[in-house]
Amino acid sequence: MKPDFEQYITKTKLIEKTDASKKIFGEVFDDKTINLLHYLSQKKYFKEIEFAINEGKEAIVFRALDYNDEFKAVKIYRIKTANFHNMRPYIDGDNRFKKLGKDKHDMVFNWCKKEFKNLELAKKANVPVPGPLASKNNILVMDFIGDKEGIACKTLKDTKLNKEEMESVFEKVVDDYARLVFNANLIHADLSEFNILIKWQNEKPEPIIIDIGQAVLINHPKAMIFFERDIKNIARYFSRKGVEIDDESLKEKLRQMKEKIKKEK
Repeated sequence: MKPDFEQYITKTKLIEKTDASKKIFGEVFDDKTINLLHYLSQKKYFKEIEFAINEGKEAIVFRALDYNDEFKAVKIYRIKTANFHNMRPYIDGDNRFKKLGKDKHDMVFNWCKKEFKNLELAKKANVPVPGPLASKNNILVMDFIGDKEGIACKTLKDTKLNKEEMESVFEKVVDDYARLVFNANLIHADLSEFNILIKWQNEKPEPIIIDIGQAVLINHPKAMIFFERDIKNIARYFSRKGVEIDDESLKEKLRQMKEKIKKEK
């Protein structure tokens, strides 16, 4: 029996008759995706999808409720509008995906699986990322990053921090990135103020790294190119915010962190 769409997409802006909701319906909620949501719901990963909390070029992230009424995040990758050519440089050369086909569906499904695997590696290396819960075709279920009331955390770009808080976040980002590279053997490849969430813990800002689907293993043919880009992005942003840092001094801090991480093992 075909699943009832409104059993999973409930009560919020998604079912209002607005141009925005119609656009989202058309982009991600086709019959196959609804069937997959039905399957994942039956597996108890979530009870219902509520509303969109982030809309990007490749995917839309929704807040969901599980069967304990706890919040989860469900990321649904677009298939119709996915930019096949933009994905290719990050997945070609990855030994985990040697049998990748040329079909757009195949690319998106493997990209979603890649983000799941990357999150697993990062989590195991004690990098603060959303915990991965399930991956099926173009749907990724993760821990929700937000407060107890269900308000999603803002990105670093959209968070107001004073000088002391900004310097604290910078030091933590350096530590997290070092663990990503030297413990998880991953290069983020798109790290910036847009892909870092700020979660407030005891009134202190804690960075959470997100959007890790494009991350590559350190043996990827373009790993060093992507590493240099991450360095430039982070140094540029924090130097603009008053932190005394440039590309070379950031690399030196990472080298120092490498030695620290070695001693921890």
